[in-house]
Amino acid sequence: MQDASLVRLLQGLCLALLLLFTLPLLLPGSSSIGWWLMQVLPLLLLLPQLHKAKRRPLQWLGFLVLFYFTAGVLQLFHPALLQRWLGGLTVLCCLILFVAAIVRLRNSARPTE
Repeated sequence: MQDASLVRLLQGLCLALLLLFTLPLLLPGSSSIGWWLMQVLPLLLLLPQLHKAKRRPLQWLGFLVLFYFTAGVLQLFHPALLQRWLGGLTVLCCLILFVAAIVRLRNSARPTE
């Protein structure tokens, strides 16, 4: 059971970091509040469901992570160094989050003893 709590903690940390990485979109400039909401709202809607022992929110998280992964890869090619670092961290968080979701899905499929 300690492994399951570690996976949940890792998943929560990566989700929090992904939400934190969207904060530069609120800075004045070319970004807009609409783009920020489009990135944050799906995670915020899914967040309360992830604490329950249901499979469906974890499956949706696996699909949703692809969006953030793509945004991170696009940031990797930005001319500004800070944006490239942010993109690299986003990609890393997405990979960890996806693996954690798969591990939780696999553990929930096993019969309890």
